[in-house]
Amino acid sequence: MQPKITGSMTIEQILTQYPGTLAVFQARGFEQFSDPAKVQTIGRFLKLQSLAKQGNYDLDALIGLLEEATGGEALSASSRVPVRVEGLLPCPVRLPLSEAFGRFSEEFTAQTGVEVKTTLEAAAVGAKWIEEHIRTLSNHEELPDILVSAGFDTFFDPKLIGAWKQEGVFCDTTAGLGVNEAFRGVDIRDPRGDYGMFSVVPAVFVIHQDNYPDLEAPRTWEELLHPRYEKKVALPVSDFDLFNGILLNLHKEFGDEGIVRLGRSMDVNLHPAQMVRASNRASAHKPFVTVMPYFFTRMLRQNSSARSIWPEDGAIISPVFMLVKKERLELTRPVADFLASPEMGSILTNQGLFPSLHPDVKNVLPENPRWKWIGWDYLHDNDVAALLKHALKIFEDTVGVSQ
Repeated sequence: MQPKITGSMTIEQILTQYPGTLAVFQARGFEQFSDPAKVQTIGRFLKLQSLAKQGNYDLDALIGLLEEATGGEALSASSRVPVRVEGLLPCPVRLPLSEAFGRFSEEFTAQTGVEVKTTLEAAAVGAKWIEEHIRTLSNHEELPDILVSAGFDTFFDPKLIGAWKQEGVFCDTTAGLGVNEAFRGVDIRDPRGDYGMFSVVPAVFVIHQDNYPDLEAPRTWEELLHPRYEKKVALPVSDFDLFNGILLNLHKEFGDEGIVRLGRSMDVNLHPAQMVRASNRASAHKPFVTVMPYFFTRMLRQNSSARSIWPEDGAIISPVFMLVKKERLELTRPVADFLASPEMGSILTNQGLFPSLHPDVKNVLPENPRWKWIGWDYLHDNDVAALLKHALKIFEDTVGVSQ
């Protein structure tokens, strides 16, 4: 394979893939790169184009010398820079998704000689994992080649990934796929081509009528906020990604007052798994309405009095995003394509009721489902992290007052 050295490559990437280029750097006064420790620190972030500018060298000429030093051949497979894939997957399908991706990764390495280093954790550890692995980063070079996760705040924070998006660091590799028929008419693909999305987590209602035989169930999110449901709703506050999606959507549509009404409606904060256990136990306390991910409706017992309602104004969407860095897209595109593939999509919908956006997947959904999607204009035109912080404070203040 003919080597391709570019100005956007870091010194570490060049020396790792093509050790023979060290002599070129040394001959031009960059002796520090003889020290592996300097390559791992300075070289990890210093791009060739920046180095050429510092040394007042013509970039194209320097690239030519470096490629000559490779002898026209790339390094053996074991020496190439691995593809890093990191992030969070929905808990119920993390294992089968990881197994399928592991098989693909082995085939990819066999064909290309490039290792795929994977860290895909369960979404349940989301807040801690994001705090330790994403919020501590100082620049986008430290990001993995592909980052997968649900949620809004991390991806749109203007001080973090949102800022790097403005620099054109990412590319939506799913843009050319079209969209699944279940999402027809929804602007689910990023029109600016930065953020990829391959699945969503829908939020629906579960009704426990036994303790409230004369109370009519809410059919829409607006009805859920009616005073008749005060202290009668279980909310998935601890499911950060889903709850953030609920806060954003309701704040967009109903403003601060909508969040106040949501706070007044809450009877208890339950994780979806706790909600299901309560629904299946006759003696457990059951709020009239439970808001939960669509997946968990599958776990309700047949003899349970609970019933699920798909909101008439649409299930609120918490997206599963995929960020792919442009700088290694030529190599990483097959990896990104597999993550958004029909094989992975079938696992998501059949084993987890998490709808896939791929047009070739037959999603397990009600007929003609409606969606409540925040919309790309809203995401791109607002400080989402600040809005979430604002909405969450209103909610917490309301819950504290109403307890």
